[in-house]
Amino acid sequence: MTHRLRIAFLLVLSVSGTAAAGQDVAGARTYGTALDSVVSLSSWAFEAEDSLIGFASQLPDQRYTRLPGCFDAPLNLPGGALIDFFEMLSCDTSSGVDDEVDAEILACDSSGSNCQVLGNEVVRTTDAPGCVVLASKVLGQAVDNVANLYWVRACTGSGNSTTTFRGVRVWYRLEVSPAPAVATFGDVPTNYIYFRAVEALAKSGVTSGCGGGNFCLDQAVTRGEMAKFLANALGLAFK
Repeated sequence: MTHRLRIAFLLVLSVSGTAAAGQDVAGARTYGTALDSVVSLSSWAFEAEDSLIGFASQLPDQRYTRLPGCFDAPLNLPGGALIDFFEMLSCDTSSGVDDEVDAEILACDSSGSNCQVLGNEVVRTTDAPGCVVLASKVLGQAVDNVANLYWVRACTGSGNSTTTFRGVRVWYRLEVSPAPAVATFGDVPTNYIYFRAVEALAKSGVTSGCGGGNFCLDQAVTRGEMAKFLANALGLAFK
Protein backbone atom coordinates (compact mmCIF):
# COMPACT_ATOMS: atom_id res chain seq x y z
CA MET A 1 0.00 0.00 0.00
CA THR A 2 1.50 3.36 -1.01
CA HIS A 3 2.08 6.24 1.39
CA ARG A 4 -0.92 8.38 0.43
CA LEU A 5 -3.27 5.41 0.27
CA ARG A 6 -1.96 4.25 3.64
CA ILE A 7 -2.84 7.57 5.23
CA ALA A 8 -6.30 7.36 3.65
CA PHE A 9 -6.69 3.96 5.32
CA LEU A 10 -5.58 5.39 8.67
CA LEU A 11 -8.01 8.24 8.16
CA VAL A 12 -10.85 5.76 7.86
CA LEU A 13 -9.71 4.02 11.04
CA SER A 14 -9.52 7.27 12.96
CA VAL A 15 -13.11 8.13 12.05
CA SER A 16 -14.65 4.67 12.52
CA GLY A 17 -12.87 3.76 15.74
CA THR A 18 -15.49 5.48 17.91
CA ALA A 19 -18.22 2.85 17.48
CA ALA A 20 -18.49 -0.74 16.32
CA ALA A 21 -19.90 -1.35 12.86
CA GLY A 22 -23.65 -1.83 12.94
CA GLN A 23 -23.96 -0.43 16.46
CA ASP A 24 -26.85 1.88 17.36
CA VAL A 25 -25.60 5.40 18.07
CA ALA A 26 -27.25 8.67 19.02
CA GLY A 27 -28.57 9.96 15.72
CA ALA A 28 -27.58 8.69 12.29
CA ARG A 29 -24.08 7.30 11.87
CA THR A 30 -22.07 9.03 9.16
CA TYR A 31 -19.30 6.53 8.41
CA GLY A 32 -18.79 2.89 7.47
CA THR A 33 -20.09 0.96 4.45
CA ALA A 34 -19.65 -2.67 5.49
CA LEU A 35 -22.57 -3.31 7.83
CA ASP A 36 -25.99 -1.85 8.49
CA SER A 37 -26.57 0.79 11.13
CA VAL A 38 -29.92 1.27 12.84
CA VAL A 39 -32.02 4.31 13.67
CA SER A 40 -34.73 3.52 16.22
CA LEU A 41 -37.86 5.65 16.57
CA SER A 42 -39.94 4.89 19.64
CA SER A 43 -43.66 5.55 19.69
CA TRP A 44 -42.97 8.69 21.74
CA ALA A 45 -41.12 10.25 18.78
CA PHE A 46 -44.38 10.41 16.82
CA GLU A 47 -47.06 13.09 16.63
CA ALA A 48 -50.71 12.63 15.70
CA GLU A 49 -51.53 13.27 12.05
CA ASP A 50 -54.76 15.00 13.15
CA SER A 51 -55.26 16.78 16.47
CA LEU A 52 -58.75 15.26 16.72
CA ILE A 53 -57.32 11.72 16.88
CA GLY A 54 -55.45 12.05 20.17
CA PHE A 55 -53.08 9.62 21.83
CA ALA A 56 -53.38 7.11 24.62
CA SER A 57 -50.84 4.76 26.20
CA GLN A 58 -51.15 1.08 27.05
CA LEU A 59 -47.69 0.47 28.49
CA PRO A 60 -44.66 2.79 28.72
CA ASP A 61 -43.62 1.92 25.17
CA GLN A 62 -47.04 1.35 23.55
CA ARG A 63 -49.33 4.03 22.12
CA TYR A 64 -52.52 4.06 20.10
CA THR A 65 -54.92 6.58 18.61
CA ARG A 66 -58.29 7.14 20.29
CA LEU A 67 -59.86 7.00 16.82
CA PRO A 68 -58.60 4.98 13.85
CA GLY A 69 -55.78 7.09 12.49
CA CYS A 70 -52.08 7.70 11.96
CA PHE A 71 -49.10 9.45 13.52
CA ASP A 72 -45.79 10.60 12.02
CA ALA A 73 -42.13 11.04 12.96
CA PRO A 74 -39.27 12.60 10.96
CA LEU A 75 -36.57 10.27 9.63
CA ASN A 76 -33.10 11.83 9.54
CA LEU A 77 -30.44 9.85 7.68
CA PRO A 78 -27.19 10.91 5.98
CA GLY A 79 -27.52 11.90 2.33
CA GLY A 80 -26.56 9.05 0.03
CA ALA A 81 -27.31 6.38 2.64
CA LEU A 82 -28.99 3.26 1.32
CA ILE A 83 -32.12 2.22 3.25
CA ASP A 84 -32.07 -1.56 3.31
CA PHE A 85 -35.30 -2.29 5.19
CA PHE A 86 -37.35 -1.28 8.22
CA GLU A 87 -39.06 -3.08 11.09
CA MET A 88 -42.33 -2.27 12.85
CA LEU A 89 -42.79 -3.12 16.52
CA SER A 90 -46.47 -3.37 17.39
CA CYS A 91 -49.17 -5.27 19.28
CA ASP A 92 -52.45 -6.39 17.70
CA THR A 93 -55.02 -8.43 19.62
CA SER A 94 -58.11 -7.07 17.88
CA SER A 95 -60.63 -9.38 16.20
CA GLY A 96 -61.87 -6.59 13.90
CA VAL A 97 -61.37 -7.16 10.19
CA ASP A 98 -59.70 -3.80 9.55
CA ASP A 99 -58.23 -3.34 13.02
CA GLU A 100 -54.55 -3.58 12.16
CA VAL A 101 -51.30 -1.74 12.76
CA ASP A 102 -49.25 -0.63 9.78
CA ALA A 103 -46.16 1.44 9.05
CA GLU A 104 -44.42 2.93 6.02
CA ILE A 105 -41.62 5.34 5.11
CA LEU A 106 -42.66 8.42 3.12
CA ALA A 107 -40.56 10.61 0.83
CA CYS A 108 -42.02 14.01 -0.02
CA ASP A 109 -40.46 16.36 -2.56
CA SER A 110 -39.54 19.96 -1.72
CA SER A 111 -42.84 21.29 -3.06
CA GLY A 112 -44.79 19.10 -0.64
CA SER A 113 -47.19 18.12 -3.42
CA ASN A 114 -45.67 14.78 -4.33
CA CYS A 115 -45.30 12.22 -1.53
CA GLN A 116 -44.45 8.61 -2.22
CA VAL A 117 -44.36 5.48 -0.08
CA LEU A 118 -40.73 4.40 -0.23
CA GLY A 119 -40.50 1.24 -2.32
CA ASN A 120 -44.32 1.02 -2.22
CA GLU A 121 -43.76 -1.01 0.94
CA VAL A 122 -46.28 -1.05 3.79
CA VAL A 123 -45.81 -3.40 6.76
CA ARG A 124 -49.03 -4.41 8.56
CA THR A 125 -50.32 -6.88 11.09
CA THR A 126 -52.85 -9.56 10.16
CA ASP A 127 -54.98 -12.02 12.16
CA ALA A 128 -54.27 -10.49 15.59
CA PRO A 129 -50.69 -11.82 15.95
CA GLY A 130 -50.12 -10.22 19.38
CA CYS A 131 -46.87 -8.34 20.00
CA VAL A 132 -44.58 -8.84 17.02
CA VAL A 133 -41.68 -7.36 15.05
CA LEU A 134 -42.48 -7.29 11.34
CA ALA A 135 -39.84 -6.53 8.70
CA SER A 136 -40.31 -4.96 5.30
CA LYS A 137 -38.86 -6.35 2.11
CA VAL A 138 -35.43 -5.08 1.02
CA LEU A 139 -35.94 -1.53 -0.22
CA GLY A 140 -32.53 -0.53 -1.59
CA GLN A 141 -33.55 3.14 -1.64
CA ALA A 142 -30.90 5.88 -1.59
CA VAL A 143 -31.53 8.94 0.59
CA ASP A 144 -31.64 12.27 -1.26
CA ASN A 145 -31.96 14.98 1.38
CA VAL A 146 -31.86 17.77 -1.22
CA ALA A 147 -34.83 16.50 -3.22
CA ASN A 148 -36.90 14.96 -0.41
CA LEU A 149 -38.03 15.10 3.19
CA TYR A 150 -38.45 11.72 4.89
CA TRP A 151 -40.66 10.54 7.71
CA VAL A 152 -42.23 7.39 9.10
CA ARG A 153 -46.00 7.00 9.33
CA ALA A 154 -47.69 4.47 11.62
CA CYS A 155 -51.43 3.81 11.90
CA THR A 156 -53.60 1.92 14.37
CA GLY A 157 -57.00 0.73 13.25
CA SER A 158 -59.12 -0.02 16.29
CA GLY A 159 -59.04 3.27 18.13
CA ASN A 160 -58.40 1.40 21.39
CA SER A 161 -55.70 -0.57 23.20
CA THR A 162 -56.15 -3.72 21.09
CA THR A 163 -53.93 -2.19 18.39
CA THR A 164 -50.86 -0.39 19.72
CA PHE A 165 -47.67 0.89 18.16
CA ARG A 166 -44.26 0.55 19.83
CA GLY A 167 -41.82 1.94 17.27
CA VAL A 168 -39.89 1.52 14.03
CA ARG A 169 -36.28 0.52 13.36
CA VAL A 170 -34.74 1.63 10.06
CA TRP A 171 -31.71 -0.33 8.83
CA TYR A 172 -29.37 1.56 6.51
CA ARG A 173 -25.79 1.61 5.30
CA LEU A 174 -23.54 4.19 3.71
CA GLU A 175 -22.03 3.98 0.27
CA VAL A 176 -19.00 5.50 -1.40
CA SER A 177 -20.04 7.88 -4.16
CA PRO A 178 -20.06 6.38 -7.67
CA ALA A 179 -16.87 6.98 -9.61
CA PRO A 180 -17.02 9.82 -12.16
CA ALA A 181 -16.43 9.23 -15.85
CA VAL A 182 -13.47 11.64 -15.97
CA ALA A 183 -10.50 11.42 -13.60
CA THR A 184 -9.71 14.36 -11.30
CA PHE A 185 -6.01 13.54 -11.07
CA GLY A 186 -3.77 12.85 -14.03
CA ASP A 187 -1.89 10.07 -12.20
CA VAL A 188 -5.05 8.23 -11.01
CA PRO A 189 -6.68 6.86 -14.18
CA THR A 190 -10.24 5.55 -14.28
CA ASN A 191 -9.01 1.94 -14.45
CA TYR A 192 -6.88 2.25 -11.30
CA ILE A 193 -8.05 -0.17 -8.59
CA TYR A 194 -8.56 2.62 -6.02
CA PHE A 195 -9.89 5.22 -8.46
CA ARG A 196 -13.33 5.39 -6.84
CA ALA A 197 -11.90 5.83 -3.34
CA VAL A 198 -9.46 8.54 -4.39
CA GLU A 199 -12.23 10.39 -6.25
CA ALA A 200 -14.47 10.21 -3.18
CA LEU A 201 -11.75 11.82 -1.04
CA ALA A 202 -11.28 14.56 -3.63
CA LYS A 203 -15.00 15.29 -4.11
CA SER A 204 -15.48 15.39 -0.33
CA GLY A 205 -12.77 18.02 0.02
CA VAL A 206 -10.50 15.81 2.09
CA THR A 207 -7.62 16.25 -0.35
CA SER A 208 -6.83 18.36 -3.39
CA GLY A 209 -3.82 16.28 -4.40
CA CYS A 210 -0.17 17.22 -4.44
CA GLY A 211 -0.34 19.96 -7.08
CA GLY A 212 -0.06 20.06 -10.82
CA GLY A 213 -3.28 18.10 -11.22
CA ASN A 214 -1.83 14.97 -9.61
CA PHE A 215 -2.54 12.93 -6.48
CA CYS A 216 1.01 11.50 -6.11
CA LEU A 217 0.14 7.97 -5.08
CA ASP A 218 3.66 7.06 -3.96
CA GLN A 219 4.54 10.31 -2.23
CA ALA A 220 4.99 10.26 1.55
CA VAL A 221 2.54 12.26 3.65
CA THR A 222 3.91 14.90 6.01
CA ARG A 223 2.47 15.59 9.45
CA GLY A 224 1.09 18.85 8.09
CA GLU A 225 -0.69 17.08 5.22
CA MET A 226 -2.05 14.49 7.62
CA ALA A 227 -3.42 17.29 9.82
CA LYS A 228 -5.20 18.77 6.80
CA PHE A 229 -6.65 15.36 5.80
CA LEU A 230 -8.02 14.75 9.28
CA ALA A 231 -9.34 18.28 9.77
CA ASN A 232 -11.14 18.24 6.41
CA ALA A 233 -12.56 14.74 6.91
CA LEU A 234 -13.83 15.41 10.41
CA GLY A 235 -14.96 18.99 9.79
CA LEU A 236 -13.03 20.18 12.83
CA ALA A 237 -13.83 23.63 14.21
CA PHE A 238 -12.90 25.65 17.26
CA LYS A 239 -15.59 25.92 19.93
